[in-house]
Amino acid sequence: MSETMQNAAAAAPAESAAKQKSTLKFALLIAVFVVGLVADFTSKQVAMNHYKGNAPVTIIDGFLEFSYVENHGMIFGVMNNHHAGLKRWALTGLTLVSLAVILSIIWRIRELSFFYHLPFFMILIGAIGNLVDRLRFGFVVDFIHMHWKDVLDYPWLYNIADASIVVGVIFLAILMLIKNDQFERHLGSHKEKTTAPDEA
Repeated sequence: MSETMQNAAAAAPAESAAKQKSTLKFALLIAVFVVGLVADFTSKQVAMNHYKGNAPVTIIDGFLEFSYVENHGMIFGVMNNHHAGLKRWALTGLTLVSLAVILSIIWRIRELSFFYHLPFFMILIGAIGNLVDRLRFGFVVDFIHMHWKDVLDYPWLYNIADASIVVGVIFLAILMLIKNDQFERHLGSHKEKTTAPDEA
């Protein structure tokens, strides 16, 4: 057997293991994505069916309430009271551009591990969850209200999609602080081909 054939035979198990690892990674990410979207859609439907037109429902006394708000603005109700029709299509367009950017990033970091992809998939959950609302209803359903008794009152209601975006952005910021070299290698210039190993 030639040296080339021996090297190919030795490399085959490693390539097979890498493919299996990659398949498992994306299967888990897709599962997270599906569960997140189902939770978002289901919770919003419950809010529309049970909270619309009714008094807020206390979940944790002095801390958490469920209510119903139609948000025509951005995340957490920002710009909710300005030019609803124009904002609907402007925000839809902005969301579609953001989705294209995120999917491009996911493709470029596809060799990295699960935890590098997770924040992007969480942002996808939030972006798509609110986009579907905006296309279906012309507004986004918000229902979660947090406060601390009468001392601190968060002024805007939000939903699971909003929370997913915030958690994803925070997680991404932490990863970029501690593992920024990996992002730079995969998101930087394609003039230099990276051979960096996958890191957890």
